[in-house]
Amino acid sequence: IEYTVEEVLENLRENDYLIFLSASAVDSFKNNTKDIDISKYKFVSIGPMTSKALIKNNLPVDFEAETYNLEGIRKAIR
Repeated sequence: IEYTVEEVLENLRENDYLIFLSASAVDSFKNNTKDIDISKYKFVSIGPMTSKALIKNNLPVDFEAETYNLEGIRKAIR
C-alpha cells in the first residue's frame, strides 16, 4: 500500500509509538517516510523477524514482544 506524505504525517501526529506487525510493514514504512523526521517515536516490533527488518532499515527496536501477538506487544511497552 502506498500512502501520500500527508496521510503519513496525519497518522504520525497522533502517535508516540510505531508498532510493526511484519517485516513488509517496516519496509513499506521506510519507503513512505524518507523525508519525514521520525526520531521522536518509539519503535515496537511483534517479534524477531520484524526486529531484523527494523535494523536492516536503520530503525531502532525500542520494544520487542516476547509472544508474537497484540498481548505480547502490550506487555513489551509496559
